[in-house]
Amino acid sequence: MEDWKYDELLKAVKETYEDCIADKLSYRHAVAKTFYEFETVCNEGKTESLLVHTALGEILLHHEKVFIGNIEAITEELTNVNFDKLQHELTPEEIEDLSKRINRVLKGLECVQIDYSPIA
Repeated sequence: MEDWKYDELLKAVKETYEDCIADKLSYRHAVAKTFYEFETVCNEGKTESLLVHTALGEILLHHEKVFIGNIEAITEELTNVNFDKLQHELTPEEIEDLSKRINRVLKGLECVQIDYSPIA
């Protein structure tokens, strides 16, 4: 991760989402806009993509309903992570924290109410 620190990226995703909500966007529009805003960051590397998807997953766990497309995108990204490949970019403490966050998101997304409507 050249441009971001671990905590900094997680915080930036959440702040972007919160800014969207403060701008009176619906939670679905806010998630969509946040995904869009961080698309280029996700393309910077696997670690960046994992952090963005984890942060968005944590946000979605607090929503009444979650769009199936978001669930699928996050689940696909967070499933079968090779944490050994992250050792050159994250500290052992960050890897442990990320692992816990990913597990919490994946388990939580199994329990959310699914929204099949693509209209935000």
